[in-house]
Amino acid sequence: MKPEDANPGRLDMEAAARMWDEYATAHPEAVRLCAEYSVERFGDSVELADALPHEVIPGSKCATSTLAREFPDDGESLPRLGSHWIACDGAGTPRVILPSIELRL
Repeated sequence: MKPEDANPGRLDMEAAARMWDEYATAHPEAVRLCAEYSVERFGDSVELADALPHEVIPGSKCATSTLAREFPDDGESLPRLGSHWIACDGAGTPRVILPSIELRL
């Protein structure tokens, strides 16, 4: 791993909020069901955070996984069915909004 790959950029929360507002306008029924969203990135490196949205957006990747114990360790609650995840690239730029349509523990 290159040194720059170990330090992803800060998440652009303002751009994520704008993306969410546009999504909420276009998909009011989804937001009405659950208006919760989080902003994060895929993987633990710039390389993964840049590569994985290119798999998700066209649909070739349709599932993610995280150890359940990582959520409380990070001060977060488990995702809820219907919640949304704004996935950012390695620079912290939001790329896609993903709804949680199935959860398995």
